[in-house]
Amino acid sequence: MTDLTIIIGGGLAGVTSFYELTARGLPCLLIDAEADVARGTSFANGGGLHPSLPDPWNNPGIGRHLFASLFQRDAPMKLHMSQLPHLAGWGMAFLRHSARKNYDAITRANFDLAEYSTRQTEALQQFLNLDYDSAAPGTLKLLRSQAERDEA
Repeated sequence: MTDLTIIIGGGLAGVTSFYELTARGLPCLLIDAEADVARGTSFANGGGLHPSLPDPWNNPGIGRHLFASLFQRDAPMKLHMSQLPHLAGWGMAFLRHSARKNYDAITRANFDLAEYSTRQTEALQQFLNLDYDSAAPGTLKLLRSQAERDEA
Protein backbone atom coordinates (compact mmCIF):
# COMPACT_ATOMS: atom_id res chain seq x y z
CA MET A 1 0.00 0.00 0.00
CA THR A 2 1.28 3.45 -0.94
CA ASP A 3 0.98 6.30 1.53
CA LEU A 4 -1.17 9.26 0.62
CA THR A 5 0.82 12.30 -0.47
CA ILE A 6 -0.70 15.55 0.76
CA ILE A 7 0.11 18.63 -1.30
CA ILE A 8 -0.55 21.96 0.35
CA GLY A 9 -1.22 24.79 -2.07
CA GLY A 10 -3.03 24.77 -5.39
CA GLY A 11 -0.69 27.07 -7.24
CA LEU A 12 1.41 26.18 -10.24
CA ALA A 13 3.82 23.98 -8.28
CA GLY A 14 1.06 22.28 -6.27
CA VAL A 15 -1.20 21.49 -9.22
CA THR A 16 1.72 20.30 -11.34
CA SER A 17 3.01 18.09 -8.51
CA PHE A 18 -0.49 16.66 -8.06
CA TYR A 19 -0.75 15.93 -11.79
CA GLU A 20 2.67 14.28 -12.02
CA LEU A 21 2.20 12.10 -8.94
CA THR A 22 -1.30 10.94 -9.88
CA ALA A 23 -0.11 10.24 -13.43
CA ARG A 24 2.38 7.82 -11.82
CA GLY A 25 -0.47 6.15 -9.95
CA LEU A 26 0.32 7.60 -6.54
CA PRO A 27 -2.58 8.62 -4.30
CA CYS A 28 -2.61 12.37 -3.61
CA LEU A 29 -4.72 14.95 -1.86
CA LEU A 30 -4.43 18.62 -2.83
CA ILE A 31 -5.40 21.12 -0.12
CA ASP A 32 -5.70 24.85 -0.69
CA ALA A 33 -6.96 27.67 1.53
CA GLU A 34 -8.97 29.15 -1.33
CA ALA A 35 -12.14 27.77 -2.94
CA ASP A 36 -10.31 27.29 -6.25
CA VAL A 37 -6.76 26.65 -7.38
CA ALA A 38 -4.29 29.32 -8.49
CA ARG A 39 -5.86 32.10 -6.43
CA GLY A 40 -2.75 32.99 -4.39
CA THR A 41 0.70 33.71 -5.74
CA SER A 42 0.02 32.02 -9.08
CA PHE A 43 -2.93 34.38 -9.52
CA ALA A 44 -1.08 37.48 -8.31
CA ASN A 45 1.83 37.13 -10.72
CA GLY A 46 -0.50 37.17 -13.70
CA GLY A 47 0.39 33.61 -14.63
CA GLY A 48 3.87 34.60 -15.74
CA LEU A 49 6.34 31.78 -16.27
CA HIS A 50 9.73 33.39 -16.64
CA PRO A 51 12.78 31.23 -16.02
CA SER A 52 15.14 33.87 -17.37
CA LEU A 53 16.22 35.56 -14.12
CA PRO A 54 17.67 32.77 -11.97
CA ASP A 55 19.95 34.90 -9.81
CA PRO A 56 19.19 34.78 -6.08
CA TRP A 57 18.34 37.91 -4.09
CA ASN A 58 21.46 37.69 -1.95
CA ASN A 59 23.86 38.85 -4.62
CA PRO A 60 27.38 40.07 -3.79
CA GLY A 61 27.06 43.50 -2.19
CA ILE A 62 23.55 42.90 -0.82
CA GLY A 63 24.76 43.67 2.71
CA ARG A 64 25.48 47.25 1.69
CA HIS A 65 21.99 47.62 0.17
CA LEU A 66 20.31 46.11 3.22
CA PHE A 67 22.19 48.42 5.57
CA ALA A 68 21.19 51.43 3.45
CA SER A 69 17.56 50.26 3.52
CA LEU A 70 17.44 50.91 7.26
CA PHE A 71 17.38 54.60 6.38
CA GLN A 72 15.28 54.52 3.18
CA ARG A 73 11.49 54.40 3.28
CA ASP A 74 11.07 53.09 -0.27
CA ALA A 75 13.95 50.62 -0.58
CA PRO A 76 13.12 47.67 -2.89
CA MET A 77 14.42 45.23 -0.27
CA LYS A 78 13.62 46.69 3.15
CA LEU A 79 15.23 45.78 6.45
CA HIS A 80 13.60 47.11 9.63
CA MET A 81 15.68 47.92 12.70
CA SER A 82 13.15 46.20 14.99
CA GLN A 83 13.63 42.90 13.15
CA LEU A 84 17.43 42.75 13.41
CA PRO A 85 17.50 40.66 16.62
CA HIS A 86 15.12 38.10 15.08
CA LEU A 87 17.18 37.83 11.88
CA ALA A 88 20.60 37.31 13.47
CA GLY A 89 21.14 33.64 12.60
CA TRP A 90 19.26 33.56 9.32
CA GLY A 91 20.59 36.96 8.28
CA MET A 92 24.22 35.95 8.77
CA ALA A 93 23.69 32.83 6.64
CA PHE A 94 21.97 34.99 4.00
CA LEU A 95 24.99 37.31 3.89
CA ARG A 96 27.49 34.42 3.95
CA HIS A 97 25.82 32.91 0.89
CA SER A 98 26.13 36.24 -0.93
CA ALA A 99 29.86 35.70 -1.47
CA ARG A 100 30.71 35.61 -5.20
CA LYS A 101 31.62 31.89 -5.20
CA ASN A 102 28.36 30.87 -3.50
CA TYR A 103 26.29 33.30 -5.56
CA ASP A 104 27.68 31.98 -8.86
CA ALA A 105 27.07 28.34 -7.88
CA ILE A 106 23.51 29.04 -6.72
CA THR A 107 22.74 31.08 -9.85
CA ARG A 108 23.97 28.17 -12.01
CA ALA A 109 21.88 25.66 -10.06
CA ASN A 110 18.82 27.92 -10.35
CA PHE A 111 19.41 28.29 -14.10
CA ASP A 112 19.67 24.51 -14.54
CA LEU A 113 16.41 24.06 -12.62
CA ALA A 114 14.71 26.81 -14.67
CA GLU A 115 15.88 25.23 -17.92
CA TYR A 116 14.59 21.81 -16.81
CA SER A 117 11.28 23.35 -15.70
CA THR A 118 10.89 25.07 -19.07
CA ARG A 119 11.40 21.77 -20.92
CA GLN A 120 8.95 19.99 -18.62
CA THR A 121 6.34 22.75 -19.04
CA GLU A 122 6.65 22.61 -22.83
CA ALA A 123 6.33 18.81 -22.80
CA LEU A 124 3.27 18.98 -20.55
CA GLN A 125 1.71 21.68 -22.73
CA GLN A 126 2.12 19.48 -25.82
CA PHE A 127 1.07 16.22 -24.13
CA LEU A 128 -2.11 17.71 -22.65
CA ASN A 129 -2.73 19.90 -25.69
CA LEU A 130 -3.03 22.94 -23.41
CA ASP A 131 -4.08 26.11 -25.17
CA TYR A 132 -2.97 29.21 -23.32
CA ASP A 133 -1.18 32.41 -24.17
CA SER A 134 2.51 31.68 -24.15
CA ALA A 135 5.41 33.37 -25.80
CA ALA A 136 9.14 32.95 -25.56
CA PRO A 137 10.58 36.33 -26.51
CA GLY A 138 12.94 36.47 -23.52
CA THR A 139 13.47 39.09 -20.85
CA LEU A 140 15.41 42.32 -21.01
CA LYS A 141 17.41 43.25 -17.92
CA LEU A 142 18.67 46.81 -17.89
CA LEU A 143 22.10 47.42 -16.43
CA ARG A 144 22.36 51.16 -15.85
CA SER A 145 25.99 51.48 -14.83
CA GLN A 146 29.38 49.97 -15.47
CA ALA A 147 29.34 48.56 -11.92
CA GLU A 148 26.07 46.72 -12.66
CA ARG A 149 27.53 45.36 -15.90
CA ASP A 150 30.66 44.20 -14.08
CA GLU A 151 28.55 42.35 -11.50
CA ALA A 152 26.34 40.66 -14.12
